[in-house]
Amino acid sequence: MTQTVTEQALPYWIRLIQALGPTFAGFATAAIALAVAVIAYRQWRTAHDKILLDLFDRRFSVFNETAEFYKFCFSHTWHDIELHQLQPFHEVRRRAQFLFPKSVQDYLKDLHETAIDGHQAAGSASGKWGEQDEAVRHEARKVVLAKVEHLRKLGEEMGMIFAPFMAMHQRAQ
Repeated sequence: MTQTVTEQALPYWIRLIQALGPTFAGFATAAIALAVAVIAYRQWRTAHDKILLDLFDRRFSVFNETAEFYKFCFSHTWHDIELHQLQPFHEVRRRAQFLFPKSVQDYLKDLHETAIDGHQAAGSASGKWGEQDEAVRHEARKVVLAKVEHLRKLGEEMGMIFAPFMAMHQRAQ
């Protein structure tokens, strides 16, 4: 083997680096690729968590507005409520159709229609709609009591209806 004078003059560690350089370059490339993959995964995970948080916020808003509607129905006597005060809940139901499955949408519809029916029956029972016949007013009072009881039952079910859709389904990290 013929070595030039300059190769013999180089320190051993430099000759070692020259000999192993391509191997180290391969390892460095693999390490950089692994780092890029880890960063890409974390970015995907962050985006996924953000989507879950946004969905939770929207669903929680519908839940809170439903609870407020329920409290409103029980904080007023139905014959004192005007129908236009029950109408804004249509907007909550409209938003819910894109956030919840049919079971929750059906629950919200039942809650809303029960409140509207109770309001209308309360108007008949109190003579607000011009009902003079005592038998009709008596039947309307029965309907009001039935609607109040149904509304109370719906209020008790509210947490169970919404709970499965309020979890964020992610690991704590």
